[in-house]
Amino acid sequence: MLERLDAIRPGILGDGTALGLGLASALRQLAASGAARGALVLLSDGEDNVGLVHPADAAAAAGRSGARLLVVGLGSRGDIPIDYVDPVTGQRMSGSYRSGFDEATMESIARSGGGEYRSVADSGSFAALLSDLGSIGTASAGPGAASVAGARQPVGRPLFALAMILAAAAWSVRRLAFGGLA
Repeated sequence: MLERLDAIRPGILGDGTALGLGLASALRQLAASGAARGALVLLSDGEDNVGLVHPADAAAAAGRSGARLLVVGLGSRGDIPIDYVDPVTGQRMSGSYRSGFDEATMESIARSGGGEYRSVADSGSFAALLSDLGSIGTASAGPGAASVAGARQPVGRPLFALAMILAAAAWSVRRLAFGGLA
């Protein structure tokens, strides 16, 4: 899994962010793994602007499959300064990116899959999230059901690796490759 993270380069996934397609792909990978239980982690700013699968539909499919869904909102609204050096070409790019961070969309996706939404506003809350990724509350009874406090299932390395791959891919596509510079 970590080799896949190293292989990610800006632009390899195309133009835009396809949240629904990403969730559907992760669900397919989870089903193919043969694991009795699983969890999906979506790290995003909530901007869904391409793809043929609606994020709420993919989240609902995840909920029906019994997979746990954790939706994590990363980012903020407004102009974000960017200073980036492309590792392949050495070209420096700087400017600003107008972020449309959409917390309402992220919360809606979590509800659609009977999952949990968390917002990460700073490095401290991100560190707290990472420490919690090793265990996520038990599967809920259905959309909107609360997790049982204290009853946790280990998720392990594959979930963490998948979360990091999705985060890197989303960041690369949105911030660096396609219209991220003003």
